[in-house]
Amino acid sequence: MKALVVQHDHPLGLRLVECPDPMPESDQALVRLTATTLNFGEVVYRIAAAPDGAVLGWDAAGVIVQPAADGSGPPAGTAVVTTGEHGGGWA
Repeated sequence: MKALVVQHDHPLGLRLVECPDPMPESDQALVRLTATTLNFGEVVYRIAAAPDGAVLGWDAAGVIVQPAADGSGPPAGTAVVTTGEHGGGWA
């Protein structure tokens, strides 16, 4: 997958790179993103505090491609939006 990752030695602090696909925990779903944002809080505050290689992204939208293994979330094919500080929306 491609992701916008934190890279402090890059002039913008971010770089678009190829990354391994994420491995969700049993209570997490895998989402194929169709839209994301670069919001003020992430760009101004989080990039400076995040380690190199971090994939930020609080706000995104997409479709569940792999539901949570523990059954706690929506099924595959469900359209979803993400919010919060867990990150990953820039992938």
